[in-house]
Amino acid sequence: MWGQVRRANRWAVTAAVLCVAVIPATPALAGTGTAGKTGAPAGAAADLGAQTVREPAICEPRATKWTWTAKKKPWTVTHAKAFENFSGATITRTKSVSRETTITASATVAVGTKFKANAIIAKLDTTVDFTLALSGSHTNKSSESVTGKMKSGHTYIYYAGARKVSGNYTYTVCNSRGTQIIQKSRGSAKSFGVKTEGAVQCGTNPPKSTLAYKVERAYC
Repeated sequence: MWGQVRRANRWAVTAAVLCVAVIPATPALAGTGTAGKTGAPAGAAADLGAQTVREPAICEPRATKWTWTAKKKPWTVTHAKAFENFSGATITRTKSVSRETTITASATVAVGTKFKANAIIAKLDTTVDFTLALSGSHTNKSSESVTGKMKSGHTYIYYAGARKVSGNYTYTVCNSRGTQIIQKSRGSAKSFGVKTEGAVQCGTNPPKSTLAYKVERAYC
């Protein structure tokens, strides 16, 4: 009888173990959305995705700008002629000097917004300290009359000329947010300043900033 009881107990223990083995484990709780619990708070991912990255401002919104490059303003000899005085006396004469070259004021648009030539030249004018001629203007295409004083025993060059100003421009506009500079137009322009005339004695050394300096070295 005791053997039967022991066998019954063994079967009961075995059944209990089997029951425990087949009971499925309780799954770990996922994030419930409650602060402080496991998992991110509800709506956190959506909030991160909704953030907007702002571009840094680099210019004044809608501001415009003209930039000039390759700008030059050399003296240009438009008229010149040599005269000698070996009369033994200092004389003052008005001489006719021949045309060497002609400067014509103009402007062109390579790409983009089409500005009028004089509008472009007006912008170039602001970069120099003298007034530029308007589009279509040109230096004298015929001879010039120049008055000068000549000492005896020297050769003189009578001349006329002007500063020729030229350059390439870029016109840009800042967008409405101030985050981008947009090129709207690109081109070039050339013009000249007021006519300068005179006479220079060969062998002298005029200031380098003058037209006479260039004439003396080019024609004497």
